[in-house]
Amino acid sequence: MRGRLATGVARAREVLELMRAGALDGLSIGFRTVKARKDPRTGVRRILKADLWEISVVTFPMLPEARVEQVKGGRFSGGLPTIREFERWLTRDARLTRSEAKTVISRGFAELLRGRDAAPGTPERLVATIRQATRLLQQ
Repeated sequence: MRGRLATGVARAREVLELMRAGALDGLSIGFRTVKARKDPRTGVRRILKADLWEISVVTFPMLPEARVEQVKGGRFSGGLPTIREFERWLTRDARLTRSEAKTVISRGFAELLRGRDAAPGTPERLVATIRQATRLLQQ
């Protein structure tokens, strides 16, 4: 989705500055369920139709992947992230451990792969995530 803040309001200007700094990037939605079904076996409710009321920028989204990816004039508009921002992205979004993130930052991704050679499987998903982040940072 795309959104716009009403920057004529002081609170919106504060939120925009926090988003540009990378300190606020979660998203939350408010909605009214119009039609839903509950699976009797699992108890899982599936929302089939909803009336969307609002989308808000929040500190801690219920769905961790619900994030602001780009802010005009902010961290994704041409400049490279700081080491702290990159470490935060690696731990939060790429789901590396803090130790793995520090390894990537200090020694590079190849070193992380060497350390994981003994583990079963290959980290293709991690590679894809880091490639996607690289493309975002280059935009």
